Amino acid sequence: MIQVSAELYPDTSGLYERGADYDGHRTWSRQGGGWFLWYSMNDLTYALSTEIGNATAETDRYWINYFELDEPQGTYNAQGTASGNAVVTDFVP
Repeated sequence: MIQVSAELYPDTSGLYERGADYDGHRTWSRQGGGWFLWYSMNDLTYALSTEIGNATAETDRYWINYFELDEPQGTYNAQGTASGNAVVTDFVP
């Protein structure tokens, strides 16, 4: 499991469980639904949005990590109409 934290609008914080692969990369979904962490082949990095493979237009609220990574951990910058920087870490109970 991984954890998304910080003061974000909209609120995407919470625990994310491993999901199916998308475009050959791992995905995660927030417990309780509504948000996904997935690898964007268009941006060549992980994205946090309401749909896997979509919802990354200027009118959407989403976050992106500007570093090309094989793992999702790191700081994500707000894009579109989102605000705040999301922090993705491993979840250690």
